[in-house]
Amino acid sequence: MVIHPVHMDVDTCYLVGDQDIVLVDAGHQGLGSKMRTKLDELCISPSQIRLIFLTHGHWDHIGALGELKQFISCPVAIHYKEKEWVEKGLKPMPPALNLWGRFIQKLIDIFYVPKLTFGGVPIDITLGDEPFSLAEFGIRGSIYPTPGHSSGSTSLVLESGEAFVGDLATSALYFRLRPGMTVFAEQPSLISASWRLLREAGARMIYPAHGRPFDVKYLNG
Repeated sequence: MVIHPVHMDVDTCYLVGDQDIVLVDAGHQGLGSKMRTKLDELCISPSQIRLIFLTHGHWDHIGALGELKQFISCPVAIHYKEKEWVEKGLKPMPPALNLWGRFIQKLIDIFYVPKLTFGGVPIDITLGDEPFSLAEFGIRGSIYPTPGHSSGSTSLVLESGEAFVGDLATSALYFRLRPGMTVFAEQPSLISASWRLLREAGARMIYPAHGRPFDVKYLNG
């Protein structure tokens, strides 16, 4: 399976697939043109993108969605618990789990939150609490509910073992020194169970929104 990372400010989005492509997450507000430039560099037509899959509804993952929809006409999917966040342009933030997280939160409040002006975008596919196959979009894999970072967090696991997990785990040095749990979570007690589900679904390599891909062995909670 072809995987192209697209760095959108603090996030990494992923173009997953060859002729038929799923875009994982939309990235930060104001960066829609960066995605278009990446598509041009890769000689990918916007019409090849069959689905925009949002791992969850936090602002840094949905902010550029309206910009992307101006040139990508495919459906958008997100879990039902966070559909309203996208359609109303809401900007919730999960609580910090430690002192370092609270420090980062202060920086976000100063440098990012005042600039968030994006509006709502309609959701076409509302994901439930059962696995959702991507076969109809030309992708051999499924989306699984993986709550913890947020109640509606979901992950895409390919049959070949790559898992795109949003903020369920991270390897970004500005969050932690080794791969594992991020410093923000609504339901941290659920994260270990979601990691276990990923392993049971066949995940071998984790592709986080923040940081570089890493082996699933680090998710041993």
